[in-house]
Amino acid sequence: MVKALEKQALSAELAAVDQILDSRSVEDDPIGVLAYKELKATLEERLRELEAFPDTLANVALFFSGSPVFGTHSIDAAFASDALGKYQDIVSRQFASRSEEGLLGDRGRVPLKELSALQIHGVVHGSFGFLLEERGSDQLTFVPTALRETLDEVTRAIEAFGMGTDEQYVQTIESMNRRVFAAVKDFYEVLHNAGATLRIVEGDKDDTFGPESISRGYDRSQRTNIEEREEKLSGILLGILPNTMQFEFQPDGRDVISGKTGPSISQSYLERIHADEKVVGSRCVAKVLTKTTVRPTGQVTTKYVLIDLSVP
Repeated sequence: MVKALEKQALSAELAAVDQILDSRSVEDDPIGVLAYKELKATLEERLRELEAFPDTLANVALFFSGSPVFGTHSIDAAFASDALGKYQDIVSRQFASRSEEGLLGDRGRVPLKELSALQIHGVVHGSFGFLLEERGSDQLTFVPTALRETLDEVTRAIEAFGMGTDEQYVQTIESMNRRVFAAVKDFYEVLHNAGATLRIVEGDKDDTFGPESISRGYDRSQRTNIEEREEKLSGILLGILPNTMQFEFQPDGRDVISGKTGPSISQSYLERIHADEKVVGSRCVAKVLTKTTVRPTGQVTTKYVLIDLSVP
């Protein structure tokens, strides 16, 4: 179970036990009081274990309500399938894009998709929800898995679309891969068109997206456009700062461009420095990802990512 949900359930049960103990005395019900005190100790110990135990595996609970949901017992099958599928798309694309800039192309098969697949481990109560976990969730690990970190990033992205300020939204989309953006946009479109609302419990977060948040996320995404293209540019490398992942490059016949570097570029550059190779000031061919974003306000921004670098 998602750690936050289990803590909520244990806390609610503990509060109920405390209420019962407050209403009883040892003189009137010595056996009952003893039993409830033992239960309280067990619940408190379980809470301490949850706090101490590292939450390192990917798990998330998605609760839906609104028009596609009928009480707490049923949900429209077509909507559930569509919504869960779109959520998985976000996870798979974000998992691929975080591995390395440029790995997730503009179209085609999503790399590493099988490694990011979540499984439905149960239906959870409270409106109508699904518990999703990564494969091998019964195995102990003390370091957060890549998929767990990906879910954290996905949750923050969904928050930024529907609950964040305009500035938080802009910062999120400008650092987001185009296909990840399209997946989040599709997810909000499914929720909006179905008249659904959403609650996400993941990690330490417990977020509720009501009609206003869903409408905001849908509207923002519909008024945003992101275009990406890769190109090879010949010119002079002016510098790379591996610690901040920044580069400057002078293409032939164009103004200087700057932006962030992919992780493999920074590592390669460090290795060249260690080998006393001169890279800065050299002629080279740079593979650059150019990202153009049209914000909801109509403002256009362009950013660059250095994907690959070849020095003759």
